[in-house]
Amino acid sequence: MTRSRLLFFGLIATLAWLGAQPEGALAAGLPSTNSEILRLSPEIEQFVDASVRSKDDPGGTLRALINAVFDPDGLGITYGNSHTKSPIETFATRSGNCLSFTMLFVSMARHAGLEARFNEVAQILTWDRRGKFVANNRHMFAEVEFENGRVRVDFLPGENKRYRLVRRISDERALAHYHNNLGAESLADGAIDRALAHFETARALDDTLGPVWVNQGVAYRQAGDFKSAEASYLKALEVDPSETTAAVNLTLLYRKLERTDEVETYERRVERHRQRNPFHHFGLGVEATRNGDNAAAVKHFKGAISRAPDESDFHVELAGVYARIGQSGKAEQSLVKALKLTSDEAERRTLLERLERIRAGV
Repeated sequence: MTRSRLLFFGLIATLAWLGAQPEGALAAGLPSTNSEILRLSPEIEQFVDASVRSKDDPGGTLRALINAVFDPDGLGITYGNSHTKSPIETFATRSGNCLSFTMLFVSMARHAGLEARFNEVAQILTWDRRGKFVANNRHMFAEVEFENGRVRVDFLPGENKRYRLVRRISDERALAHYHNNLGAESLADGAIDRALAHFETARALDDTLGPVWVNQGVAYRQAGDFKSAEASYLKALEVDPSETTAAVNLTLLYRKLERTDEVETYERRVERHRQRNPFHHFGLGVEATRNGDNAAAVKHFKGAISRAPDESDFHVELAGVYARIGQSGKAEQSLVKALKLTSDEAERRTLLERLERIRAGV
């Protein structure tokens, strides 16, 4: 498939393009208004009440709720790379993606008397190619606030949890993400009208959410409405100038329309953003490492460090490459730099063990 036929989505959760949604805003028997989506069913409320013996100890309440949610003898919820679900669906199926789980957990925690909020990870964590669509996957997690601090409840397996670009968001913005995902899933199923309805709902909830405008543009382009697609992509860049997927889609659209000047303008914009973005270089380094190209990996990790020298992960990955190619002195230097930048005690212990092995020549 040629590059010009790829279309780029922006999502907040890992998404599988499976399972067509039923016609209408939501599945039959599920909440029909936004105010009801986060509302728990009597069955879920009973589960929370039975799991939390006392609400006088917030810390104990959170521990009991987490155990009840993840313990196989309780809810036993598992990570499911499936379509985005409401809290009721997630509870019923015992699985969900990060957005589905976070919506359920926040609602359950609030019922248990806890101060629970949504947190949005703005950075792109992964890219997935699904036929003619490419999805950039972002993330969301729950956070419970206490008088002496906050506790994160995360549901993304196998990922580094020290995210950048994290912010607490409103319920309205979380629900906008929910409808954005449902719209993207509907579009992947070929249901353009239903997708546009979800995007409209998402925009009504939060019209500053860039990925919604991007995805709406993809839907319009699929429908052959290039003027509306262009307007949507431009709006995405207006509300969030860092929304690179909008610039990428504009480049593809202008190429199709043979508007050469605009193609060159947005190609330069995308490339400038990529070159300035340390995580772009870091991603190239990770890819080079997987391909066994150590020289390229060193180059890209150094490029990431030059743009963001205080990111400990960059130094850790560079140290790993140096260790593999037998440059133990440079590996030690990189690990020492990473240690100076790391405050997490578990991570520090891991790095110290690696440093000791390098110094011992193991």
